[in-house]
Amino acid sequence: VVLVEKEPVLSLRGKVFKKGTRTPLGGITVEIEGTEVMEVTNNDGTFELFDVPPGPQTLVVLPSQYKEYRQTFFIAEGNVQEVTLRLEEDPFAEFRTIVRAAPTKEVSRGLQTEELRKIPGTGGDALKAVQNLPSVARAPGGSGQLIIRGSSPEDTLFRLDNLFLPQLYHFGGVRAVINTDLIESIDFYPGGFSVRHGNGTAGLVDVKLKRGRDDQWGGYVDVNTFDTTAFASGPINENGTLTLSVRRSYIDVILNAVAGDELKFNSAPVYYDYQAQWDQRLSKKDDLRVFFYGSDDSLEFFIEEPIDNDPAASGGLGSHVYFHGIQSQWEHRFNPDVTLTSSLVTVKQELGFQLGSEIDFLLDLYRLGWREDVNWRISPEFDLDFGMDVDYVVGRVDITAPLPPKEGQPEEGPGLSSQELLSSADSNVFGDRAFYAEGTWKPTDRFSWTLGGRLDWFGADYKRVTVVPRSSFRLTAAEGTVLKGGAGMYYRRPDFDELDSVFGTPTLDPEGSFQSYLGVEQEILDGLTIDIQGFYKYLFSVVSTRPVELDTDTLDDGEFDSGDRYDNAAVGRVVGGEVLLRQQFGRWFWGWIAYTLSRAERKDRPGEEFRLFDFDQTHVLTLVGSTRLPWGLELGTRIRYVTGSPTTDVVRAVLDTDAGSYVPISGPINEGRLPDFFQMDVRLDKTWTYDAWKLQGYIEVQNVTNRMNGEGYSYNYDFSERIVQSGLPVIPGFGLKGSF
Repeated sequence: VVLVEKEPVLSLRGKVFKKGTRTPLGGITVEIEGTEVMEVTNNDGTFELFDVPPGPQTLVVLPSQYKEYRQTFFIAEGNVQEVTLRLEEDPFAEFRTIVRAAPTKEVSRGLQTEELRKIPGTGGDALKAVQNLPSVARAPGGSGQLIIRGSSPEDTLFRLDNLFLPQLYHFGGVRAVINTDLIESIDFYPGGFSVRHGNGTAGLVDVKLKRGRDDQWGGYVDVNTFDTTAFASGPINENGTLTLSVRRSYIDVILNAVAGDELKFNSAPVYYDYQAQWDQRLSKKDDLRVFFYGSDDSLEFFIEEPIDNDPAASGGLGSHVYFHGIQSQWEHRFNPDVTLTSSLVTVKQELGFQLGSEIDFLLDLYRLGWREDVNWRISPEFDLDFGMDVDYVVGRVDITAPLPPKEGQPEEGPGLSSQELLSSADSNVFGDRAFYAEGTWKPTDRFSWTLGGRLDWFGADYKRVTVVPRSSFRLTAAEGTVLKGGAGMYYRRPDFDELDSVFGTPTLDPEGSFQSYLGVEQEILDGLTIDIQGFYKYLFSVVSTRPVELDTDTLDDGEFDSGDRYDNAAVGRVVGGEVLLRQQFGRWFWGWIAYTLSRAERKDRPGEEFRLFDFDQTHVLTLVGSTRLPWGLELGTRIRYVTGSPTTDVVRAVLDTDAGSYVPISGPINEGRLPDFFQMDVRLDKTWTYDAWKLQGYIEVQNVTNRMNGEGYSYNYDFSERIVQSGLPVIPGFGLKGSF
């Protein structure tokens, strides 16, 4: 007797997609109800079922992070049934597929893009969400600055794949210059960042790009109140992907609606940005990324009536800021323990400003960066990172203007009519060649210690050498309890204008800071954590304006002197604490409560008393929360309360007869404060999911209570009266995003 094994008979084949995106789903179990016939889909979403009994049969996909799927088919003997399944995400399911970055060696706060894009008041922009974290003070309305732990905005570094990023936001902080959908992760370091980065004395915003889609082409068009974005990503060959994004604003509609009658826009305020990214796997050991990007902001308007206390402040006012760059990154893995990453970037940047017929500013910058970073896992207990960081800047300035105001100088200074106009047309080259090395020792799974050093050799037209040590640690004291801390030195080169031979002092030293921090992370419940940190920062060799005595008796003779140049006489100190209570992205609710208590002070000259820093804010409280509702809805809110910023009061004024205007005489620096700031924003998201595409809509209302928050004071012609300048009123917004 010969037994012949029966060949399995194919009865049904199909493919599983994620509904609304056309993305194939691998690892999904499909089965025939009431039988033992089942299969798991391949990476491309395909599956085949054999020996299905003939007749009506129900195909089932049990609920997971996708809703349960059921469909009945008629199986005819001898025929193969072809099916397509489209699974819909369950908004009340846990996010089981979120990939978290490996634990970093520094103390950072990693942010997930999906939770950041839903924060009210950000317009879906993940990089704007950084402003809602502890350590970050509220920037003056419309400035788009990041003020971190009592430091000036220019002290903070912006990095894109470890390379220089010219700017983070478009004018006014309305939008980031990089599309959120290009971003894999954002690591925010309020202090204590690694020796891998230098020439900064405050915080670090480190943006990592993600690889494009390699399954099939997809994209979207996003139309909202401020701008329109088009995005597409997909494979271009077997191991390569291409991602494209372009965005253009129509913010002039908003500004014209809120601008006063005294302003008339000649050229619509507009911004645009673009990105093109090519990712290519060259071999099993080599990956290449090439990234093109650029941004452009421009506006022009006319001030019809001169400002009461400054007759010269009238006429045309224009601003144009742009950059275009290209960067590349090649990663080579010699073996599982040694990786070399080579990076290059070149950027052309221009900053231009014009007021009337006399004040004109143009700064052209050409920047070249080169990095070599090596990660060597010497043993399971010890990692060594070392490398080279080269940054060269060629700058050309053409300017006619008074000296720019510096930190600590009164907001209400002499008008343009009473200031001396200086002119400079010069070129400079600044270079920074740095070498760094740091080792991380991890004797157990519960403890790690990182110790590193960095040497910066500033060259070309500004020659200095700085050597800095930095160290940090993490200790798991108990299950769910992590202690962390560190200390280190930081330096940065003075700003371009501060080193100019006409507007500044070329012999200035680098500014420095010493930072220390200590904190604890505690897991309270699954997904609910609290992070508490205390910090102290000492700033030294801070650039300060040399004092000039104001002789009011000479004003009638037109001999008013607008100021002197700079030195490194100022110091500063910042002390504070932070709390972040965070519910991670989960089943139905996510959000956080962020609170910062701090005091930031400066001393301008030896022998003087410490005074408040311009951006000192004692209390900064932010509440962010979002909840998922039925019918594809998501409702979120953001509430911010901030102590008012310090102000310097005008105590009297004297008449400058030649200029025909009054010159204010200020009291003690930063002894007053603006009223406290409060704002509530709300956002409602709705998603409609179709078979091959998805439509998302949102309504977002900023300052829903229409509170008139003070942004500064406005004085009359002789400074005898003042009123509070209010910020933006309630701003409704909406958007529609169709993706495939």
